[in-house]
Amino acid sequence: MKLYHKVFKSHADMSVYLENMDPLISYDEELLNRLTNARNTDELYDAKCSILRDFRDIYAFDASEAEFPEPIGHFDDGKDKIRFIRKKILLQDMAFLAACTKVPFYSLSNA
Repeated sequence: MKLYHKVFKSHADMSVYLENMDPLISYDEELLNRLTNARNTDELYDAKCSILRDFRDIYAFDASEAEFPEPIGHFDDGKDKIRFIRKKILLQDMAFLAACTKVPFYSLSNA
């Protein structure tokens, strides 16, 4: 499922994790299949582009719909706090997406 209501929580060390990640895991498998089933470089390129478009849609949805943990620290106003939360989630989502696509990409390029 590409878009669903996500609930982010924070650990004691202030790292953020996704509490309800089962739909995301199954969707990641679908994304990996797009990459691994590419038969040539054109299909691989199209798969990568579609994944990036999906990621943009997911981030836009999550930035407005997801539940975020309350950050600790000083913020000038509520908007500053929300910007911080969104950037932190975006950074972690990008790292997660890169980790999910790295292994199949390199295995395809070395095949």
